Amino acid sequence: ELGLAEFLGLRYYEDLRTLMFCGIYFGVVALQLRFDFEYAWQRTFLFWATAFLSFQGAVSVHNAVHCPLFREKWKNNVFQSVLSVWFGHCASSYVPGHNLSHHRNLQTPKDVMRTTKMKFRWNFLNGLLFMPTILLSTSANDAAYFNAQRALRRPIYYQLRLEALVYVSFQLLVAAFNPTKWLFVVWLPC
Repeated sequence: ELGLAEFLGLRYYEDLRTLMFCGIYFGVVALQLRFDFEYAWQRTFLFWATAFLSFQGAVSVHNAVHCPLFREKWKNNVFQSVLSVWFGHCASSYVPGHNLSHHRNLQTPKDVMRTTKMKFRWNFLNGLLFMPTILLSTSANDAAYFNAQRALRRPIYYQLRLEALVYVSFQLLVAAFNPTKWLFVVWLPC
């Protein structure tokens, strides 16, 4: 393991697990895109397996944005583009909302994703509606941040553009190939 991690340029050999789960996700997606499954139970199982693996993609984005996997910056940039496809959203967009707002201003009015925005007495609704509730504030925060980064010509703005290009290209390619499979294999599980 240590030899493979060193060969790949990973900072920690434990990150081989992240690469393994990434490979499993893309393998499961490729399997579904390539083959038609006759039975509903097979399609249902693969849908939920893909959804679970997509959640692992979100966790991997979170971890990679906090602690990059590779020693070399270009490898991290490429991997963040791969993560964007796995996660279903540009990985760099985690930086303004999560790293710079949430962690720096935890549960204060400057935290755009603070849980105190949720006011339902039933916590199930708080959990279910959390993402739609914070979507406008995080989107506005992300836009302001990346517009500022563009004006300053900072690398993160260009990284976001690369991730968006890779992500949108992948979505369009799969949708053109088979719109139904795009919906049930790529879009909905994320």
